[in-house]
Amino acid sequence: MVTNGGIMRTQKTVICILALLIAASFSYALPIDVRVVDIARDVEIGGIAKFKILITNNLQDPTVFKITEQPYETAPFSKSIQKIKIEPNQIKIEPRETGSVSVDVAFTDAVTFGKDYSAEIKVTSILNPEMSAIASLNARVVNPNDVVQIIPEIPGAIVPGEEFKYGARFINRLNTKLEDYAIVISSELSALNVDERVAFDAKEEVSREYSKKLDVAAVPGSYDVRIGVYRAGSLKGAYKTSLTVIEKQLIDENKEEVKEFFKSTIKISKKNVGNTVSKQKVELSASWFKRMFSASSLEPYAEDGKLVWTATLDPGDEFTLEITTDYRMLFYGAIAIIIATLALLLYVDRSVTIKKRVLKVKSDEHGVTELKMLVDMRNGSGKAIEHVRVIDALPNFVELLPEFSTLKPDKVQQGERSMRMIWDIKAIAPREERVITYKVKARLHISGQIALPPASMHYMDGNTLVSVRSANVVYQP
Repeated sequence: MVTNGGIMRTQKTVICILALLIAASFSYALPIDVRVVDIARDVEIGGIAKFKILITNNLQDPTVFKITEQPYETAPFSKSIQKIKIEPNQIKIEPRETGSVSVDVAFTDAVTFGKDYSAEIKVTSILNPEMSAIASLNARVVNPNDVVQIIPEIPGAIVPGEEFKYGARFINRLNTKLEDYAIVISSELSALNVDERVAFDAKEEVSREYSKKLDVAAVPGSYDVRIGVYRAGSLKGAYKTSLTVIEKQLIDENKEEVKEFFKSTIKISKKNVGNTVSKQKVELSASWFKRMFSASSLEPYAEDGKLVWTATLDPGDEFTLEITTDYRMLFYGAIAIIIATLALLLYVDRSVTIKKRVLKVKSDEHGVTELKMLVDMRNGSGKAIEHVRVIDALPNFVELLPEFSTLKPDKVQQGERSMRMIWDIKAIAPREERVITYKVKARLHISGQIALPPASMHYMDGNTLVSVRSANVVYQP
């Protein structure tokens, strides 16, 4: 069982441990905290590097600090550092506050570019010289041909025909002005080339951005891009990178249709204005009837009921196709047929004709038992015809009934296989039409197709005997 006395002893122990930790942290804190800030650590041969030293007073009282260079840091003892300038060389800093001191390190002409150099500065409490700290100043002597740092901003890939942006950032490494410099960007893609004058303030960063559009026919592939900064023809900064021109298929297509009288011409032209090979296909839906009257400048092939033309176009190549559909021959042929038909009808209308027809009169479940015959005579000529004789014949399987609605035959001649009826008509006037009708009875029921002899008409045209016959008559019950 834990008593109240035990709990109180535990709390006191924890408090003592915390007090010891806090006291230890204060006892191990440095009285002076020194940090170096680079302002211009990159210098040319014979140039000046600039630094700022931040001094923090960790003591309980205000303190005056002295800032000095270490012995033998400058000429004549050093071949690389000409002198060190410290402003101010004394500074008073309140407790827990920070003060700053500027330090310039001037280098001699004996330094080597591309090499790092260092100098040490000592910060000492004037009242207590044992309280001190060392600050190390590091500088680099840059190549005189690399005084401008270049950070490219080049796209990895560009699409021909589309606007793109590119450029770079240029940083003056030195703490001095750079005047009369030139930015030069060069590439096999001439659209990227730049030649521009520029000036830099000390440690200044200059940005340049350009907007261009590459020709759609630019050859795809990888291209080097060189970025340089020059002064009087001497290189002061350089960077090499690359970009890719991607493939782009671009077809300039034009379709024109010209319609004439029953004729249409479709002209299709395609030009490859892209930068890569393109396979083109033209399809035309056409029925077999339309194909019969169509012709093209290039030979097609059939696919799924369509006419198809194909072509492979290199960049800059052009494909032209003309498709002509001409129905004029069909139209003119139809006109010719219509004219011929009208002429025939006119001829028939103006001629002498005879027609024979058969009509059913009676029938039963076994077939047809009675028929009616109609013989139609027409004088389509412009003059009367005289001494007209009409002859009609009947086979023996039918029997003539003594019922005549119009004219009775003048003669009826019975033969072994047929019966012949003759009508003599004195004359038929121009444009006159006459009809002879009579009935026959089937000796046997007619249940299938039968053929009846044609009727004929004979008349005198002057001293010439003219004969006209009807068509054969086929009767189907």
